[in-house]
Formats: sequence, C-alpha cells, structure tokens
Amino acid sequence: MSTAIAALVGRWSKASSPACARIYPDELIFEASGRYRGHKDQQGAFTIWDIGTFETVSADEVKLSTANDAVRSYRFSATADVLTFVDPENCTFQYRRLP
Repeated sequence: MSTAIAALVGRWSKASSPACARIYPDELIFEASGRYRGHKDQQGAFTIWDIGTFETVSADEVKLSTANDAVRSYRFSATADVLTFVDPENCTFQYRRLP
C-alpha cells in the first residue's frame, strides 16, 4: 500500500463544514482496497461522495468516483488525525480521524 493511500485509510468525521462543503459526507470511510463510503448524518440527504473508488495520483492528489459517476481530482493533506481536502472549486474542508 502506498504512503498516500495509507494516509487516507480509516474512518473520518467532518470537522469543518463551510457552506461550500455541504455536498460532502459527514462521515467517510476509506478502505485499503481502494473503495470508499460516505454518508450524511441526516438520513436521505445527498452527498457527492456516497460510495465508490479512489486512487491516489500523487502524495497530495486523489481521484474519487462520485455519486454522478464522474471521477474528480481533489488535493489533500493528512496528518495522523486530520484529513484536509481542497476540491476543484477551491473549497477547503477537513475531517478528523475516528477510532
């Protein structure tokens, strides 16, 4: 498993939620297999990252398949406990690692 994938693998909870990030899930799970699942706290609410695949392009870029079947690139950075994304529209939002 690459270092970039290892940084993403785990269960994450949204830690910052600016208005531009409302389409992203409240909880996110990245698996070592290259699959992910996301969901909103409010049942039935739309999230652009619902279930799909991901692939790291570099140490700071990941491609995710989205709810509308597009594959989009996102910049990211990760520490042990915080995962930060920047989407193609320059919206920055963060997740905190869950146990």
